[in-house]
Amino acid sequence: MKRFLLAIFVALLFIGRGATLLLAEVKNIHGLSFLVDEIIPIDESNIRVSLFGSEQILSPGKVDGFVASHYLNREDLFSRFDAEKVFSFVKTATDTGDLSLASLALYRYLENAEISSEEKLESLLELYELKNAVELFKEVLQREMNDELGLPGLFLCAIVGASDLKWLRLKKSPRIFSSEETFLSVVRTLVERQLVKPNGFAVVSSFLRLTEELFGSNHPKVQNLSLLVEKTKSLILLPVSIDRSSLYPFLNKKLPVTDSRIMRPLVVHKIHEFSSFAIEEKTPNSALVLLAELLPSERSEKTQQLIIDAMNIADPSSTEVKSSRVVQQMLLEESKNNIGVKQAYLSFLKRAFEAEMNAGRLRSAAQYREQLRQIDMQAQEEYDQMIFREAVEWARRGKRDSTSRLLQLRSRNSNFRELFQLYSAGFYGGSLTFILLLLIPILSISLILVRRREQRALLAAREEALQKGRVEIEPEGVFSDSPADRAAVTNLRAGGTGALLLEYKNLMATFDLPWQASVGEIKSAYRKRIKEVHPDVQGAGVEEASDDFIMLSRRYERILELRGRLDLFHDD
Repeated sequence: MKRFLLAIFVALLFIGRGATLLLAEVKNIHGLSFLVDEIIPIDESNIRVSLFGSEQILSPGKVDGFVASHYLNREDLFSRFDAEKVFSFVKTATDTGDLSLASLALYRYLENAEISSEEKLESLLELYELKNAVELFKEVLQREMNDELGLPGLFLCAIVGASDLKWLRLKKSPRIFSSEETFLSVVRTLVERQLVKPNGFAVVSSFLRLTEELFGSNHPKVQNLSLLVEKTKSLILLPVSIDRSSLYPFLNKKLPVTDSRIMRPLVVHKIHEFSSFAIEEKTPNSALVLLAELLPSERSEKTQQLIIDAMNIADPSSTEVKSSRVVQQMLLEESKNNIGVKQAYLSFLKRAFEAEMNAGRLRSAAQYREQLRQIDMQAQEEYDQMIFREAVEWARRGKRDSTSRLLQLRSRNSNFRELFQLYSAGFYGGSLTFILLLLIPILSISLILVRRREQRALLAAREEALQKGRVEIEPEGVFSDSPADRAAVTNLRAGGTGALLLEYKNLMATFDLPWQASVGEIKSAYRKRIKEVHPDVQGAGVEEASDDFIMLSRRYERILELRGRLDLFHDD
C-alpha cells in the first residue's frame, strides 16, 4: 500500500512540473528570444512573471524590460547568445527608442563579448549612423559616470565623439578628461581609423568638433589633427585627371611619422588612380613619372602592371622618361623583380634606339644601347647589331676613330656583308683602297696554297725516288768502321738488301740517331722534331700542319716500315 501511494505521489509531482513547463513562454524582444518560466495575467493591469526562481507582478508595458534586463545582467549572457545577436539587439532597441535596454546591452557587449577590441570599436562606430545614437551614448556615459563601470578609454572617446557636447560639458566626467594627452592621442587614433574609410568623414567631423570645443581650436594638437584631416580629405576627394601637378603637394616623402602612416597609403592609391587614367588617355610617360614617386617598398603587383602597360605604349622620344633618373632607376629595379617589366623595358629600349638612330642622335642612341646591355647581359647579338649600326653612322660622318672604337666592342668580327656596308659608308676610303684591302688576304691565301702545292709535289717526287732506290746517297759518313757496318756496305755493293739498309741509315741520320737505335729512341726523337716544327700538332688537322711536319711523319713511317722489312733487330 505504501509503495502504491509513493508511486501516485511521484506521478503527481511530474504532472505538476510538466504543467509548469507547459506554461513557459518564449518572449522575442528586439530580435532576441528569451525563455520565461511563467507569464500569467492577473487582471488587465497586472501580470505575474516568473523567471529563474523570482516572481514579479508587473504592468504589461514593463514585462519586456524586466525579462530583457534580467537576461542582460546575467554572467552567462554570451554563453546563451552570440555577440552578433546582442549587437543586433542594441541597434534594434536604439531605433525603437528603447534606450535603457540598448545602453545596457551595449555596455555588456563592449565589456564582456568575447571578440577583439577592433571588432567592438568597429561596431561602436557603426552606431553613429543611427538616428538615436546621441541619446544612446548619453545613456552609456551616464551609466559610466554614475557607476564607474570601467569602459576602456578608446571606447569612451568613440562614444564621446558623437555625444551632445553641451550636455557633456555640464556633466564633466573627470575620468574621461582626466588626461588631456591621453584623450587627444585616443581621438587621433580614432580619426586615423575613420579617415581611410569611404564614409568616415562624418565621424571625423564629430571628433574635430569635440576637440575644438574641449581644448580650443588654437591647441597645437588640435591644429595638427585638423590639418591632417584637411589634407587627407583633400587628397581623397582630389579628382583624377591628366594634369598630375594637382597631386604634387601630397608627394612629400618626409612627412612626420604619424602623418605618413595615414597619408602614404592614400598617396599610393591616388598615384595608381592617376597613372591608370593617364594610360587610358594615351599619356603613359606621365604615368611613369608618377609611378617613380613611389618608394620601392610601396610598389606592388598593381604598380608593376601599370609600368608594363605604360612601357608598351610609351613614346621613346619623350624627354620626360629619357631625362628622369628616378624613372630609369625604377625601371631598372623592377626589371629585376618582374619578368614582364623586364620584357616591356627591353622592347621600349629597342624602339627608343631605333627612334634616336633615325633622328641622327647617335650619342642618345648609345645611352639606350648601354641600358639594354645593363638589364640583359644575354642579348649579345642585339647588342652587336646596335653597335654596328652606330659604327656605320659614325663612318658616314667621317669619324673613323669613333667607328673603330665601336667595332672593337663587338663580340665577333665583321662578315663580308658588314665590311661592304662599312666600305659604302666610307670607312675604308676610296674604291681603289677598298679593293686593295680585299686583295691582300686573297693574294696571301693564294700564295700559301701555291707553296703548299709545290711542296707536296716535291715530297711526292722524293718519296717515289726513294721507293725505286734511285736516290744517290754516299755510304761514307753514314757507316762506321765497325765489322757490322763494313758487312752492310759489302752487302750493299753485292746488290742484296743494301739499298734498303742504306736508305734506312740515311733516314735515321735525319733524326740524328745511329742506325742501331731502338724503337723507343726513334719515337722520342720523332716527337722532339715534331714539336719543333709544329707545337700544336696534337689537335691540328692535316691541312693545318706544316710541310716539315708532313715530311718528318713520312720519314718516321718509312723507318718503321724498313725496320720490319730488314728484320734488323729481333730483340726490340
